[in-house]
Amino acid sequence: MDTDTKLKDIQLYRPPPGYTLNRIKLYQLQNVDIFMKQSNKLINLEQIDINELSKIIMMNQLEILQIKQTIMNRFIHKLLKSIKRNL
Repeated sequence: MDTDTKLKDIQLYRPPPGYTLNRIKLYQLQNVDIFMKQSNKLINLEQIDINELSKIIMMNQLEILQIKQTIMNRFIHKLLKSIKRNL
């Protein structure tokens, strides 16, 4: 009975998309190859260039930081204006 409840608990937890239960160090890999064996042959289904993927992620993070900085600059500018008016 205990094993049944444990199995149900394990089955209820599913990691979010893009994450696995085990941590994998992707930065050590240059390319990730996904192969499928079919009738004793290796078939390359997909090849992902980790360097290109990391560049895209970094560019996206940079854009987000620039947007945040712009918002903060506008907020500070409006705050300073309101302080000057009150003085």
